[in-house]
Amino acid sequence: MTMGERMTVLRAQHALSQAALARRVHIGQSTLHAYESGARSAPGMSVERALRIAHALGVSLEYLVTGKSRVRRAAVPVGGVP
Repeated sequence: MTMGERMTVLRAQHALSQAALARRVHIGQSTLHAYESGARSAPGMSVERALRIAHALGVSLEYLVTGKSRVRRAAVPVGGVP
């Protein structure tokens, strides 16, 4: 499974639309769609952006990037309290 596919699955598990997740991590919906679909290289995104996405989806950065060592925690709004 690719990083983009993991993002899609995790987003669905949290019942988030692309627009909602994009707002949480301060990126455009079209950018998020490009990462999820593979049109834009997810592994090429900045570490800061990847960390924000992982945090919003309740997983470790390692899991988001590699699919290994999944650490689940409650998804929380980036920069805020749940």
